Amino acid sequence: MLRFISLSSGSCGNCYFIHDGGKGLLIDAGVSMRRVKRTLADHGYGLDAFSAVLVTHDHLDHIRHLGSICKKLVTPVYATSVLHGALARHTFTKDWIGPCRKDLLDDGPTEIMPGVSVRYFVVPHDATLGRLNSSKQDYETAQKKVAEYRATAAKDSTSFADTTKKYSALLALDADFAKKDFDDELLQNRDINIRLKPLYRFGITASRNAGNYALEHRYENALVGKFISDSPLPLAITNADTLGAPHLERNLDSELYGDSAFAAGDTKSLTDADRAFIKGLYEVQSKQYAKALERYDEALGMPAEGRYSAYYRAFYHMNRGTLRAEMIDFISSIENNVQTLTMDDQGTTRARVRDQVSQTYDYSEAIEDMEEAGRIIPGLPYVYFNLGNLYCLSSRYVESVDNFTKAIQYYPYMGDAYYNRGLVLIFLKDKEKGCIDLSRAGELGVSDAYGVISKYCEEEK
Repeated sequence: MLRFISLSSGSCGNCYFIHDGGKGLLIDAGVSMRRVKRTLADHGYGLDAFSAVLVTHDHLDHIRHLGSICKKLVTPVYATSVLHGALARHTFTKDWIGPCRKDLLDDGPTEIMPGVSVRYFVVPHDATLGRLNSSKQDYETAQKKVAEYRATAAKDSTSFADTTKKYSALLALDADFAKKDFDDELLQNRDINIRLKPLYRFGITASRNAGNYALEHRYENALVGKFISDSPLPLAITNADTLGAPHLERNLDSELYGDSAFAAGDTKSLTDADRAFIKGLYEVQSKQYAKALERYDEALGMPAEGRYSAYYRAFYHMNRGTLRAEMIDFISSIENNVQTLTMDDQGTTRARVRDQVSQTYDYSEAIEDMEEAGRIIPGLPYVYFNLGNLYCLSSRYVESVDNFTKAIQYYPYMGDAYYNRGLVLIFLKDKEKGCIDLSRAGELGVSDAYGVISKYCEEEK
């Protein structure tokens, strides 16, 4: 007689047990071994009741404790070859999955235990795809899936609106761990940093292609690519917390106006506005913020002379908006006010300062710059990501979620957008969707996501 037991189902963890009277099968490992042992014992089974684990996909709520099972039990783990490749790289499984690996056949059923055969098929669930023909196909598939998600999520927009009414005056989360002492620079729970990932902007890097994802995950935009390739200085769009002062082989004017035979890029294609903008980048990274803002203003005040100048203005607006927002954050830090998105288990939010006062800062100019950048070049994910942050800091949470979703629509591999949207969704009491977003962020390389998941998405024992 076949017996089925659901150990857990949902965003906090998925795990199921099937037993035919002889040996059993564990499907997914999203809950702890302690939980598995306890639940199986309640039904008269021990950990030796299953002889294999079948993994359906690599979302964290399905594999969170797979590494522990492999380490302690060395149980065969069945999954597709592509999925096993992902598990071999995943933070939670990479150290232990090797000896347990068992690949499912690409064609036809695989017998994983006597009398039990499995055949896999691909369904759209944002997991590692069953077959990888090319990064371009993956990107297109992901876009279709995101479009389907957005169509569904749009129906729920009123629920977000109702929730935000309760928090319209709130800015940052008052964490439960902050009831004691707190750090003026950043509220933390042990080693867990749960602030929003910062804004994206152009920056001068140490070398060309620095900061890019691997080819299959790199965002491609012809205008961005041309601007970067024409620049005599190595540029990248980044949201790194700090970019060091640029080290130039020649002085800045020589780089921007010099003989192109000795300079990288194409200095002859640069307009005066482009040069002013790049000088602004240099000033930012030299910590001359007021001068940098003047350079950005100068670039935006010049006529569009070049073939692509009208489009490049989007980049000027994006960087000016980012700088304006960062200058506001700097002012707030002088006032001993830390604007940090942190969370307690109840989702209560507040700006923590020494005198326990909440303040909201005006990001309207930064938002105007970002919105203008979006009008000039629609579909640029970094702009939507930045708007998501700025709307969140302005307590406009519905618009924040919508813009993070737009960023993901145009760049499905943008882990930071999943991460930030997940934080805002948890704040808006939509814990299930928020935890799924955080799980996806972790899969895309955002290591901070795992600490937040353990804080807010683990099922209470």
